[in-house]
Amino acid sequence: RKGRRLARVAAMGLPVACALTIAAAVLSLVPRFADATPDLQVVSLAESHALREEVRDAFVHTYDSYMRNAFPKDELLPLSCEGKDTLGSYALTLVDSLDTLAVLGNWTEFGKSAKWVAENLKFSESDETVSVFETNIRVLGGLLSAHMLSEGFKEHEKEICEGAEEDKALGAQCEDVAGLETLRSYEGGLLRVALDLGKRLAAAFEDPRRRKPRTRTGLPFGAVNLRHGVAANETELASTAGAGTLAVEFGVLSRLTGDPLFEDLAKSSMRAIWERRSPITGLVGAHINISSGAWTHLDSGIGASVDSYYEYLLKGSVLLGLDDFAEMFRQAYHSVEENIRVGPWYVEVNMENGVLVWPIFNALQAFWPGLQTLTASCSGDHKHFSTGKMNSKRQFEEMLTYQTIARKLSEISRQEIGFGVPSANLIHDSYGCENRSDASSHDLSKAIETHGAMFSVWKRHGATPEGYSLSQVEPQHGQRAYALRPELVD
Repeated sequence: RKGRRLARVAAMGLPVACALTIAAAVLSLVPRFADATPDLQVVSLAESHALREEVRDAFVHTYDSYMRNAFPKDELLPLSCEGKDTLGSYALTLVDSLDTLAVLGNWTEFGKSAKWVAENLKFSESDETVSVFETNIRVLGGLLSAHMLSEGFKEHEKEICEGAEEDKALGAQCEDVAGLETLRSYEGGLLRVALDLGKRLAAAFEDPRRRKPRTRTGLPFGAVNLRHGVAANETELASTAGAGTLAVEFGVLSRLTGDPLFEDLAKSSMRAIWERRSPITGLVGAHINISSGAWTHLDSGIGASVDSYYEYLLKGSVLLGLDDFAEMFRQAYHSVEENIRVGPWYVEVNMENGVLVWPIFNALQAFWPGLQTLTASCSGDHKHFSTGKMNSKRQFEEMLTYQTIARKLSEISRQEIGFGVPSANLIHDSYGCENRSDASSHDLSKAIETHGAMFSVWKRHGATPEGYSLSQVEPQHGQRAYALRPELVD
């Protein structure tokens, strides 16, 4: 494979010696990170509980500090302990934290906070221009998650509260107070807020210059004003990740409300990117003009500006049963592994010919091993665990796939929605990993190897820098900061 790539370099008239030097430098990192592949061990129950409480304590500290010093501003400035509206003036941190409150077992606070959001988040009063990408994944996603958790609490209060009672020593709360009364009487307020926001984000697909309801390509603008829509002078350049990271939230919104508009828009955007992939490498670039459809940034990788495009292809197919997304991901994944992977690392190359552009480990790449694990769990690639501490393939699948939560979403969606539309399955009938065989072999071993390499950078420097030079084996100049990104942990 390396030989074919170097042949392409030669065909471009570039010095092969230079390419060989760079390739050798990247490949030489493998022995330097000899401890990259960790021993497969399962932490004990006691260790698991201790680690869980570290996470819970960290969340409680930051959440309480935000509520005390910054709410209802978007974010807390940690040094001055003041609040600041940074993304949209919509209590971002609270909305983004709702599902975590429920996951950590604090149903009392979840109920109170969800009630506040449902009653006070009024996008009709907002004149903010917001990022479609950030608002979709953090606000629309947060509202939809909180809605489904609220519905789930009503159905399973007894089991939830019995579990919280057993877990009270570890911080779970399920007390008969105002928050729980709010959940018991929940009637879809969060979904109504989500629907209103979804309609305002959908305006990003309109073309104000042509006065048309859709852009020429079907790709959305990257920013939209929540009251007025897209500004006439809004840039036509969009990132691949921004245009390709809508399917999960827009798809769930369509399934819950019965309005196909949102899912249709998200699918058209994803397909518009897919249709413009390179016919030679199968790769996509980092930025594209949404009117002409021309790529404006030809660098291709799995990190910044591209990352969640791949993530949403796979998760859209798994969660929503979108068969064409599954086939697109299969081909896209093969293109990445064929052109971008070097040893355990992933570099950036020219999308048109696969020529190396940037030998760097970008912090946003760290989601990839997790995506590969999901890919492996949808195939038969479980050999590493069959001889390890895992008891069975079934136990592994239950840990690593979406099956449990997706089936729960399906149950919730069958209930009366309250929008005057018939209930429908949120999850496609063909959903699931059980019968899939589209993953190439060794996906799990690749995930373990790459995660080990990435983690070795963390161990060496105490964090993941924004950029890590694979040729110099040190943090990239100007990218030495750690932005608290969670991808490696995920």
